[in-house]
Amino acid sequence: MPGQDSQKSSWDPEARRRRWAEHEAARFERVMKYCRANFATARLEDVAEHVGLSPFHFHRWFSVMAGRTFKTVMTEMQLEHARAMLLGGTPISRVAERCGFAHQSHFTSRFSMYHGNSPGRWLRAQNGAAAQRRPAA
Repeated sequence: MPGQDSQKSSWDPEARRRRWAEHEAARFERVMKYCRANFATARLEDVAEHVGLSPFHFHRWFSVMAGRTFKTVMTEMQLEHARAMLLGGTPISRVAERCGFAHQSHFTSRFSMYHGNSPGRWLRAQNGAAAQRRPAA
């Protein structure tokens, strides 16, 4: 019967799983786009509201989707922008402020935790490596 195929597909567990996965992937991409645009100020509660989830459910959902916690992902985004700003010559205090850290010591603490060096030492190492790559005149 013609109606059976369409009825079967709407109840097909595999088709439902695929639709759910596509929906969740699209939701996750919206979250990541929002986070990238607001990396310095995004809070879990705000992002959860942005996608229509409670903060508790959002935290669990995000951890499953990303394989890391929201805080970890946001800190990584902040540090990614911070590294680019440092390499561009922005002073450490301004980097801390623009990347959403509470203060310079908070930034230095997070940066050191992730990179094993303070921002200043990391930058000197990067500048030294860049100088070694330049051809001698």
